[in-house]
Amino acid sequence: MAKEDRKSNGIVQASDKVYYTGVLDTYLGDESFYNRLMLMTGKWESKSEKLNAQIFPAEIEGVSSGKKGQVADTLIWQEIGFEPMDYISRLALLYWEADGTENRVDSFLYQGNAIRAMCNLTAFELMPELFSPYYRDWSVLDTEVYRYTDSYFGKYKCDMALICFEKYGAEGRLLVDVESGDYTGFWLRYYDAEYLAMLKDELTISREEGKEEMSWQEDWLALFIDGETAALEDGTSVKNPLSETREEKLRMNENVSLFMEKIGFGQVAPVADPAEIREIPEIPLFKNVYESFIYGSPNTGNELTYAYSVTEESTQKKFYFVISSGEGSFVAYFSPMPEKTTENNLTDR
Repeated sequence: MAKEDRKSNGIVQASDKVYYTGVLDTYLGDESFYNRLMLMTGKWESKSEKLNAQIFPAEIEGVSSGKKGQVADTLIWQEIGFEPMDYISRLALLYWEADGTENRVDSFLYQGNAIRAMCNLTAFELMPELFSPYYRDWSVLDTEVYRYTDSYFGKYKCDMALICFEKYGAEGRLLVDVESGDYTGFWLRYYDAEYLAMLKDELTISREEGKEEMSWQEDWLALFIDGETAALEDGTSVKNPLSETREEKLRMNENVSLFMEKIGFGQVAPVADPAEIREIPEIPLFKNVYESFIYGSPNTGNELTYAYSVTEESTQKKFYFVISSGEGSFVAYFSPMPEKTTENNLTDR
């Protein structure tokens, strides 16, 4: 019996230590933005559930009860002397778990960098102001909270809040990590015939008035709408993203680095390999919204996509940052960069 026991012990000691190390490192106490995105994107096997949720402004002294519930109308707040910043800072998130447990997060969008990221997407010329729910006072309709739980132990989880915005001719979704309040991504669908015409009109007016600070919109149109035309062997043509040698792309690279610095990321480098870009994990919550769009059909599949590898300064974890746009669509999001090393063997499991 002692001999057989020693033999069994030897087998256990010789098992795949790397695999078990990966599991323990991942699921025991290492809760991070990186791990939460690995769960959400499905790079780590998980199950998801939609939780009942609502978003509303905290009560303000002196505001009549008839106006407190009108969260969708930001104009109400302007009437009582509040600016958009005041309105957003007072939004609270409330959601319920399956067993009825209530979770409330006051000043939800001010916990982390969500609002800072939304503002800086425009400040660093990555998204036109015309597309920004913050700068253009879009209405907050409601929110959805999704919980992702690991399929191995059923203990590790993450909650993601999808904040729904609407403005005439456009619909937006801001995805925020509930745990940290950090920006995860922004999705936009818009009526391209109207919005692109407005964007081009703004550019024309700025040229006529000599406003150099608006000239970057011409770069944006070249990067995300026009692209570079390439001829195919069958005689047809296709639009590709701008090459790294184009001035517009070089300026964008610099702007992405400045943007990342503002929200706590560094070591920014463009991803040039189209095959690698195609393998970047997408956000399933954004993919599932196409069917609900009511302002026309964006040219899905024809988007021009740019990607960067970035490193979170606080954890030194690596992420992808993806910006993709086409006529009628825009999306900018973080995705985890799976570490294909023996120390993180769980990625490939």
